[in-house]
Amino acid sequence: MKLSYPLTLAAIAGILTYQLMLPPVVGLADQGDYARLLGAFHLGPVAQTPEERYYRYFNRTYKHDPAFKLPGWEIYSTQDIFVASAVALNKWISKDGLFDIRVLSLLEMLVFMAVCYFLLRATRRLLPGRLHMLISFALILIFCDVGYISYFNSFYSEPATYISLLALVAAWITFIANECSHPRYIALLGLCGILFVASKPQNVAAGVILAMYMVRFRALIRPHWMAPLTSAIVLAASLAVYWSVPRLARLAEMYNMVFMEMLPRSTDPAAELRSLGLDPSFAKYSGSGAFAPSTGFWNPEFQDQLDFHVSRFTILWYYVRQPGKLLSYVRVALPRGTSLRAEGVGNFEKSAGYPPFARSRSFAIWSRFRERFFSRWAFGLLIGLMLGVPLAGWIAFSLRELRSRLLAECFAVLALMAVAIFFTTVLGDAHDIVKHLHLYNVLTDICLVFVAGAGSSTYRMLEKAWRPFRTQPRMANAT
Repeated sequence: MKLSYPLTLAAIAGILTYQLMLPPVVGLADQGDYARLLGAFHLGPVAQTPEERYYRYFNRTYKHDPAFKLPGWEIYSTQDIFVASAVALNKWISKDGLFDIRVLSLLEMLVFMAVCYFLLRATRRLLPGRLHMLISFALILIFCDVGYISYFNSFYSEPATYISLLALVAAWITFIANECSHPRYIALLGLCGILFVASKPQNVAAGVILAMYMVRFRALIRPHWMAPLTSAIVLAASLAVYWSVPRLARLAEMYNMVFMEMLPRSTDPAAELRSLGLDPSFAKYSGSGAFAPSTGFWNPEFQDQLDFHVSRFTILWYYVRQPGKLLSYVRVALPRGTSLRAEGVGNFEKSAGYPPFARSRSFAIWSRFRERFFSRWAFGLLIGLMLGVPLAGWIAFSLRELRSRLLAECFAVLALMAVAIFFTTVLGDAHDIVKHLHLYNVLTDICLVFVAGAGSSTYRMLEKAWRPFRTQPRMANAT
């Protein structure tokens, strides 16, 4: 093991332990979604009042509570693997019978560190010597930021998405570093892809892109059927996740898009509803969300109308026909979406003595940098990702070395996934845009590290090529 490995892992362990384990513990308060994951485990927070349960404060301890459920809203996610393991472990170590969420974050922390180790190993061949310190620096500064790590002390699905995506990248780079020499590498890539897609329905678009690209490996590994089979399995998993979204959850997302985004920007809301096949009288609900006090979402007749006439493809076609409205919407959503800190939820327990909605300020260098600068460059960053896809594809086509070509293709696919996730997210639900763009921000940061690594490697090669000319002694002028 290289010396940098234990030093990097020790730094990561120290940062995560300080944030997640030591008082005041950092986490994310429940905004109403916890029950969608916890319902199957019959757990609910010890705190009883709504002021303590939701938004304002993070709750660390949970008890047996079969009533803490959301029938018709509950989802299945690979995050269930972490929660089920934590519940089983907690039964063995708990003295009072209560579930401490730190048991969950401990398991996530251990898996995250294992993924970081494999990332360090995988990138060693690609960034030798001092350049490899770039990966250690990125893992510590960027991927241990409180904006990402605070999700570990929560019952959201984001930790499974975050960890499985980094594992997918580690498996992909291992596959490239070994130049597709063994079928077990694509099997590992496919497994990580399935875990990633199944962590959250929002990841389906990225899963479809990954599955389509994996067919490309057919000519590189034996047996040749291995790549198409893996691709088909990842694609099937993506479609299964898409169709598993509960009806009420899907309709709530459509309601938010129509009534929180489309109608408030329209000069004639009734006409907009009529064009969508909905009753124009529902224009009175313009500006309301699915869970707002004045919402019309809970009207069964309206739900049937919405289900029959409006889908994600309906909304996509609406904005394709009116690109000016799409551009206006994207310009508003982008600056907010670059933040890593979930909106409207606190990071601390009430017993910690902090005011409601208080945020942790420790290990937040990257998230503060993003909020200060990326919010200004948000549109340019998205354009850069969009242009990066064909540019990386052209570079891959022009390169002869297999490893370099595959790395360029990897960047192109990750950038395309980021762009697809952005548009499917902002066109899928106008509510809580910062939290929903979590995956877009992770992919963006991974692409930035890719660019930094490629730039450093290119500079080093140019510097080596130029060194003989700089060190060649000058010939004395003849007199």
